[in-house]
Amino acid sequence: MDYIKLFDYYGNIPPMTTKNRSASYKLLHSSRRYIIRKLAVDILLPYYYRKHREITSNVAENTIISLTSFPKRLSTLWIVIESLKHQELIPEKIVLYLSEEEVGNKNNIPQSLLAEEDSIFEIRLRSGKLRAHGKYHFAMKDFPDKNIVTVDDDMIYPPNMLKTLIGGHLKFPNYVITNCTAQVLLDEKNDVKTYNEWKRSFSDTDYIGEYCELDNMIPMGVCGVLYPPHILYEDTLNFDIARQLSFLADDLWLYSQIKLSGSKVIKTNFNTLSCIPIEIEDNVTLTSVNVGEHQNDVQFNQLRDYYIKKANIDIVR
Repeated sequence: MDYIKLFDYYGNIPPMTTKNRSASYKLLHSSRRYIIRKLAVDILLPYYYRKHREITSNVAENTIISLTSFPKRLSTLWIVIESLKHQELIPEKIVLYLSEEEVGNKNNIPQSLLAEEDSIFEIRLRSGKLRAHGKYHFAMKDFPDKNIVTVDDDMIYPPNMLKTLIGGHLKFPNYVITNCTAQVLLDEKNDVKTYNEWKRSFSDTDYIGEYCELDNMIPMGVCGVLYPPHILYEDTLNFDIARQLSFLADDLWLYSQIKLSGSKVIKTNFNTLSCIPIEIEDNVTLTSVNVGEHQNDVQFNQLRDYYIKKANIDIVR
């Protein structure tokens, strides 16, 4: 099996078009993508990762990959970690943050995941239940002078994911680099359109070379986001405010902190369709709440109103 070509092939299969974004997410696009995904997740990639244990010696200096998870997803998380270890460019460390309230202690963690711990990968238990905010919050505290790359816990990442982010970081060292984004759009009255109407497809004309530099782009953690140290607003690690305004939407919270700091989001030309989702039975996702129940709109407006009052800054500008 050609490891790299598997992701390339999967990423080049045209997705199914649908007006219902939640339905599209559940179906994960076309039937051909479904078949390839099932083969990759259940057979091909587990075989490859167990057979090929070696990793590259090419290290992204001063870079930490951080993620969080919860008990329902821990049994499949080992394969996500393996995909992060098999990057063309590896980080100094990969850290998984878990809530003691949810997990208890390491005795409750599957052996398949515990076996992944080594000089690169580490599991850290923390008090508190931060949900998705745990993917950045603890890492930015533990490694304040490092680049923090956040990823999701239900995706298998192609080997160029981190290298693509680092390439963007080297070109734009003071900006947030993302592989996936949504752009906030305004209507004719200059009001923010609903989350479901925001721009997610970008054409060649949106790019300057390999990068897209449009205004009001939200870094979506699903395919990797790189946050350089010391560029976010002072409230970033104030979880009391984050919980009050945007508890279920860490991407929106971090976007607000980028805008408030005067920094910017740069999108790479990474093929987001090449990330292979892991299906989990009876899976609980924030997407179903934030999109299906329109909580993204509620939380975005709360963030906007709060910071107009507190800092006299509109996060859409």
